Amino acid sequence: NILKPFLRRDLPRLFPENGRVKWFLHQDSAPSHTAKQTIEYLNKYKINYVTPDKWLPCSPDVAPMDYAIWGYLKQRLNKTETKNLDELKKNFYMSGER
Repeated sequence: NILKPFLRRDLPRLFPENGRVKWFLHQDSAPSHTAKQTIEYLNKYKINYVTPDKWLPCSPDVAPMDYAIWGYLKQRLNKTETKNLDELKKNFYMSGER
């Protein structure tokens, strides 16, 4: 349900069929990404996607958020003093802006 609006509304606008760019949806191995219903949806609407058997497990090349960005933000947040959730949110956003 999260991807449906993006796939139906935004992708055709970003990558028109007559465009020269060919794109592929690449997901990770989250259960919702490998669910039969998800795969059927992608096939039904002819969405180009990398099949689960072709996914690179634990690859920093295809998941930079998992390996670079989150590590960087965690390091920055560990240097701040946080007393409550609001301060954590504020420090999180400030860390990302630096």
